Amino acid sequence: MNAPRHIVNPAFLARLERALMIAARAVEHDPSALPIFERIDRELEAASRAAAAQRSRDPVARARALLAGAQIDHLAGRA
Repeated sequence: MNAPRHIVNPAFLARLERALMIAARAVEHDPSALPIFERIDRELEAASRAAAAQRSRDPVARARALLAGAQIDHLAGRA
């Protein structure tokens, strides 16, 4: 689920949104599922930024989205 490094399509975003809702329900029943919810939430946020940057013709916006995704990877220990 490393969205910022590849083209993000609407189906991928929809799957992440659905996964986030499922994870939210899991957290409601068992708070120990919170790390999964948080991970999917971060991935959805990064993928949404990447998709917005892809739609933009502004190279600076694309560069910022790439860096934001790299920072999320670094914070998640995937750098």
